[in-house]
Amino acid sequence: MHDLNDALDELRSVIPYAHGPSVRKLSKIATLLLAKNYILMQARALDELRRLVGYMNQTAAAAAAVQLQPRPAASHHPTRPHHHHCSPARLVRVTRRCVTS
Repeated sequence: MHDLNDALDELRSVIPYAHGPSVRKLSKIATLLLAKNYILMQARALDELRRLVGYMNQTAAAAAAVQLQPRPAASHHPTRPHHHHCSPARLVRVTRRCVTS
């Protein structure tokens, strides 16, 4: 029984809960339940990180594939002026200036 108590004391030292002279020591069952829940939480966090890293890798691979594709030569239609692509916010500002002028 002494070894079990020592093991639980070591477990209490590594799981996150309030330590201090004014805090009662967790019971054996509370220590085990807290440790179980902490392990499950850490496993979920690792799964989420793996999912995010996988998503980032896919996004980076897709971006690299787009950059590797040859770009078509710029050709301007002789009867149409060249249009610059701009952000929607800039388009709104330009439109407001034209309307108010």
